[in-house]
Amino acid sequence: MWARKTLAVSRKFPFPPFRALVESPFQTYCQANFRVFGFGMQIARLIVRGRMQNRLERAGCGPRRDGGNGSDPLARIVGCSPAIQQLKRRIQRFGRVDFSLLIVGESGTGKELVARAVHELSRCASNLFVAVNCAALPETLMEAELFGHSRGAFTGAARERRGLIESARGGTLFLDEIGDLSIPLQAKLLRVLQEGEIRRLGENEPRTVDVRLVSATHQDLPCMIRRGAFRKDLFYRIQDLQVRVPPLRERLEDIPLLTRHLLKRLGLNHIDEQAFNSFMSHLYRQDWPGNVRQLEARIKRLVTFYPNFEEDGYKISCSVPGLKEQRNAFERSIVLRTLQQFRWSRGRAAASLRISRTHLFNLMHKHGLMQENEAPPM
Repeated sequence: MWARKTLAVSRKFPFPPFRALVESPFQTYCQANFRVFGFGMQIARLIVRGRMQNRLERAGCGPRRDGGNGSDPLARIVGCSPAIQQLKRRIQRFGRVDFSLLIVGESGTGKELVARAVHELSRCASNLFVAVNCAALPETLMEAELFGHSRGAFTGAARERRGLIESARGGTLFLDEIGDLSIPLQAKLLRVLQEGEIRRLGENEPRTVDVRLVSATHQDLPCMIRRGAFRKDLFYRIQDLQVRVPPLRERLEDIPLLTRHLLKRLGLNHIDEQAFNSFMSHLYRQDWPGNVRQLEARIKRLVTFYPNFEEDGYKISCSVPGLKEQRNAFERSIVLRTLQQFRWSRGRAAASLRISRTHLFNLMHKHGLMQENEAPPM
């Protein structure tokens, strides 16, 4: 009887609650009843196997298809074009090894997304992913940020501080825009890669570190080497592996997927398909020098001033609108949305906007708003 009830519980509830049941004070009794029916040892093996697999994954030794967080890291790289499919296949390969990786590509292509996906597919996914923008800080601050410092190493160093390289120990250090590093910092970074150790500012003893370096740049590093702006030996150290992120103009077929993804992030899940397709035909004709970042900015402007994807907003969304254009676009959007809300009832729309019917008719005439199969307002 008790064995039958316990078996019913195991079928009704998922595995973790049942595991909690087995670990309860009734553990001995339940196991005894399960042994009668031959289930005890099988369930015990499953429990032990599940616990061991979880421990291995937390230690970074088990198979990690999803980065350990239940989601596919590659799903954040939106696109189905051949260029993106090839990029995803390479990311999966890069996740199986620990070699240094150099990601090249234009600004706005999503180089950091690639770096994060590689990290989450690697054995060190359970450890930190530390991202550093090498162009964000001056040389004097960058050295202290990367390598850390001891107490009293310089004016204002009231206590010791661990650097970002140490913080990434056992994980991934992502250096974005590595081409902006100064020559002295390049030499110190080279020593980290060669010797696997760092020295904090103000200290004499080196500290051992074990990090995977992933770098990214939009610059031509071989050209910088010829100009003497980048060290050749460091270049060969950071690019054991190299991958290029394709610009948006080379994968225009991904624009609809990217647009729907960005609109979903902005909370717009229901868009008129005819207006959406018309908008897509407009986007296909653009050059996209700013890539996905430029596409996101354009969509945000269009959603702000033309939430219904009116065709008049396409041209304005391509450039930064002036004050008059912004005011007119906002006014037109509010009036149109209110009219549609009240099914084009002028009286109710005017009452909602707290204006007279005459003022509403003037606004409709100004912005060319009319219902389908209706003559323009006079």
